[in-house]
Amino acid sequence: MCRTTLNSRVFCEMLNCCRPICFRCYWWVFFALILDWGGASHGPEPLRVQAQVGPGPYFVGQGFELRISVAARGGRPKIDLPPIPGASAWLIGTELRPISRTGIGSIVDEENVYLFRFRMVARRAGTLQIPSIPAQVESDSGRSQSLHVEILPVPAIGRPADFLGGIGRFS
Repeated sequence: MCRTTLNSRVFCEMLNCCRPICFRCYWWVFFALILDWGGASHGPEPLRVQAQVGPGPYFVGQGFELRISVAARGGRPKIDLPPIPGASAWLIGTELRPISRTGIGSIVDEENVYLFRFRMVARRAGTLQIPSIPAQVESDSGRSQSLHVEILPVPAIGRPADFLGGIGRFS
């Protein structure tokens, strides 16, 4: 008598004697193994890379933060910030947040979120297009989605005569 369990393990239950697996159960087991191995054989998963900026509005000359987070196993990812036309950007800090850690004996596997913080300053009004940002750890790589940030011109009304272009809070 053959039956399939709810957890997709296929087995053959024989009454009164131990006989080889029946032909129908053989094919169920064969396809179950192929499906399991097929999912694992597609190679490494790409890195999860996310880029985000806080809510605006942003003005020409005002600094704002671009945050890039990378979920990765292994070492610290390498981030190559591509040139962004109409803006300057520089790294202002990095953080590490553990997500998971498992170990059996001396074999340890851990996944972390690496956060890279960049200061961005737009030099012109309009839509600032931040291209997708690549990240790489050993042989694994991934890219963020591109971002579009609306940059507003500095209002002319209420500006002092000696205005030099600085926008935002000074701290």
